[in-house]
Amino acid sequence: MGNEPKATVTLAGDLGQPISTLINRLSDATEGLARPWQMTRVAAAQAKADAIETESALKQLAALEAAYPGLAATWRRKHLNRTAIVQQALDSSDPTQFNPEEVAKDWYANFFDKSDLVSDEDMQALWARLLAGEARNPGSYSHKTVNLLHDMDKQAAQEFVTLCRFVVGNGPLIFLLPNPMPPVYTDLGVNMPFAEKMASLGLVSVSASGYQHSEDTAGYTGIEAAYLGTTIIFPSSGDKTTMPDGHVRFTPWGRELAQLVQAEPVPGFVDYLLTRWQGAYIQPPLNK
Repeated sequence: MGNEPKATVTLAGDLGQPISTLINRLSDATEGLARPWQMTRVAAAQAKADAIETESALKQLAALEAAYPGLAATWRRKHLNRTAIVQQALDSSDPTQFNPEEVAKDWYANFFDKSDLVSDEDMQALWARLLAGEARNPGSYSHKTVNLLHDMDKQAAQEFVTLCRFVVGNGPLIFLLPNPMPPVYTDLGVNMPFAEKMASLGLVSVSASGYQHSEDTAGYTGIEAAYLGTTIIFPSSGDKTTMPDGHVRFTPWGRELAQLVQAEPVPGFVDYLLTRWQGAYIQPPLNK
């Protein structure tokens, strides 16, 4: 298979070039496994070429299955998984915003080496958002972030999503987990052993003494932070305000993965924050 000619796609219009480049770069990186027949959304523009390519591929696959049944099954599974991930990446974003030619080939190769056995639909959705995010903004996701996602099983991924439901932040400001944790956390199974498990995966760091966040607040009403669509203002205490930042903080790689998570707000969590930080309130974003 390594000597097979790489698939080339040519599509018309502004939409064509980003998709063509993405598919061809993926094909190069994965030795032909990312082929144009994967892209059903653009099939109308390439119907004839896709039919020829598909017929050729099916013949190759039939010959491979006859000669090496086990290898062919693995190849087929990888093909289906990669097809699903790339298709979801195209579905999840505007492909005209992709810059796939700026993504290093070895990044693609590492990505598919780590994701090609992922068959769970929820996990594939995470991988697809990661691929789309890197294609939009090359350099956004490191090799280590890709490798960390590979090391997470579905349960760990679901627990990480739960963790992300408690993130309050704007720029560097992140409130994650206090210690001890009140019922709004523990009712969802989030406690310090939970945090330590996330730390063992390299997603967060845990500090017994807690983290601090300092911000210049001279002339401002307070520190502005966001929680899943809600803006919270933490009142200032002078020209420079220092606030406790929780006992758990994302690592750089955990922060990258957190950008992929579509978390749901925790009922009652905003009320808890307003109570914990006396004087905090909700209002439209401040004009700093």
